[in-house]
Amino acid sequence: MNVLQNIKPLRCMVSMNCWKHSRAKRSTSSATNIRRLPKFLQNSFNNPEKTAIVDSNGEHSYSKLACLSMNLSRNLPSLHGERVAFLTDNDASYVACKWSTWMKGGTCVPLCKSHPISEIDYVLQDSEPKILIASSDHANGLEDLSKKHGTELLILPKDFIDQYSEAEILDDIDVQMSSHDNALIIYTSGTTGRPKGVVWTHDHLQKQIEMMLAVWEWEYNDIILHVLPLHHVHGIINAMMCPLSIGATVVMENKFQPHKVWDHFLGKFEDFPPISVFMAVPTIYIKLLQYYENNMKSKSDEIFEKCKKIRLMVSGSASLPATIFEKWKTLTSHELLERYGMTEIGMALTNSYRGQRIPGAVGRPFPGVEAMILAEDEENIVVEADCNGVLKYPGMKGHQGELLIRGPIFKEYWKRPDTTKEQFRKDGWFKTGDTAKFEDESFCIVGRTSVDIIKSGGFKIGALDIERHLLDHDNILEVAVLGVDDETWGQRVAAIIVLKDNNISFTVEDLKLWCSNRMPHYNTPTLMKLVLEIPKNAMGKVNKKSLLNLFDEEQV
Repeated sequence: MNVLQNIKPLRCMVSMNCWKHSRAKRSTSSATNIRRLPKFLQNSFNNPEKTAIVDSNGEHSYSKLACLSMNLSRNLPSLHGERVAFLTDNDASYVACKWSTWMKGGTCVPLCKSHPISEIDYVLQDSEPKILIASSDHANGLEDLSKKHGTELLILPKDFIDQYSEAEILDDIDVQMSSHDNALIIYTSGTTGRPKGVVWTHDHLQKQIEMMLAVWEWEYNDIILHVLPLHHVHGIINAMMCPLSIGATVVMENKFQPHKVWDHFLGKFEDFPPISVFMAVPTIYIKLLQYYENNMKSKSDEIFEKCKKIRLMVSGSASLPATIFEKWKTLTSHELLERYGMTEIGMALTNSYRGQRIPGAVGRPFPGVEAMILAEDEENIVVEADCNGVLKYPGMKGHQGELLIRGPIFKEYWKRPDTTKEQFRKDGWFKTGDTAKFEDESFCIVGRTSVDIIKSGGFKIGALDIERHLLDHDNILEVAVLGVDDETWGQRVAAIIVLKDNNISFTVEDLKLWCSNRMPHYNTPTLMKLVLEIPKNAMGKVNKKSLLNLFDEEQV
């Protein structure tokens, strides 16, 4: 273990070895040299004094981020594509770990601070990093893991973020990366098996960023409130890399806390700037509404007026219930912009920023992305689309099938060439495993092809559709619907429910009676389990396969 106690403060802003010229020559060619820098560093020159990040440690300018990153990079060898895993709080040290790894030509493997040691062990075993960097607050247990996997462990000192100095440009910093190099390995949530490492290159990350900047109209003066985990696409690319690439500001909370988010919305923090963008998963919006109901109903007018000033609110990573869409709109004036993406494809579909946003729909493809729905016979095409238009195939209206995506997506599954090959068609289309339909001129996700499609009594039933209906029930706070194997029916529809009030009596017969006037009989759950909480991963997703053990053979 190497505790980096003697990091020397860099007296620099940023530089590359191509800048080894006199001060006069440097000034005449600075614009050209800036363009030769990697995109993630350019704002350190273009906007050096602009605030890049506000976190629990204070405000950090773009030049400070570059200095922190170069400071850390001096402790790293030339990596030549080797992996660097890191585990930090949601603050400027996370960015420094990522940027310093890229400066040395390495591939980042961000770890999740809420994961147990066993899960971190799995990721280290699979990704085989050369170096593991951790902040001192997250070092427990990592020394044994680093020895087990033969990985060098670097512990950042508690005052790491303060160890820098801004002065003259340094002439000897070398950025050892190219656009086609591997940039990130992001691990999937594991809802369909053991997590897989998803490899992203620098150029495809940049294309993802550029299309989001354009479609969602990111601006230099935007300020985003960041409360998402930093080991998934949503938190890494959408909510951090996008704003930092355009010179905007990221206000980082170390974790999601409803009261703090509401305080940000209402401008209660004198030390934090007012936000203009917010991105979250549906679970966060549900918890914000719940906190409002319990603690803030007297402030509804203030909430409506203050939230109107926020430019954009986005929901993603899981299906947004229509009831939550409508409640949020009533409370805040915002129609949440729902989009569709996944670890392997980044962002692919989005509702319009300026046009209509349809509850339960995920819109059309981003620029550079193509989408196709392949019918269940795997031969006929239902619809094809890109940002310029839609091609509807004759006789296929109303059909649904697997959603396929093609565009600037991931490179491969790490060390899994066979799995990579299986997920791609020969013509380059990626098979998402999600069932979709096209209606009202928009793509709609029906559910996971294998998990959210229930086959019961000859009917093919969408679990997400049933969940949307059940969330209209006055007593239901959360619900997960899944299929339980049954000898007679093939599968039975089962509901796992969190009640708003656990003191009331609520039986499966009560549920059936309520459903009788609201959905087809074959959609009505015949199995029910009441729980205090539905387990979710860090991105608010439910692993439905793990919930099956709540139902045993004797339950009716």
